[in-house]
This record gives sequence, C-alpha cells and structure tokens, in this order.
Amino acid sequence: MSSAGYAYALLKVALEAKQKGKPIWVADNNQNIETEIIGI
Repeated sequence: MSSAGYAYALLKVALEAKQKGKPIWVADNNQNIETEIIGI
C-alpha cells in the first residue's frame, strides 16, 4: 500500500471513530499510547 493509501485508511478510521464519539490513539508495539489524534 502506498503512503497515500495509509493516510486515507487512517483518516477513514478517525472519521468513523469521531462519528461514534470514540478517541483515536497511536500505540507502540507494547500497546503504550504514543499520541492521540484530535481535531479532525
């Protein structure tokens, strides 16, 4: 998948989560939260 494809997939997941009132986080391999995506 191209980087544009990954960006589209991430945006799609983030928008679905926003519609459901859920947060989006990026986690490392140990499931530690690295960052939260906000402002979409």
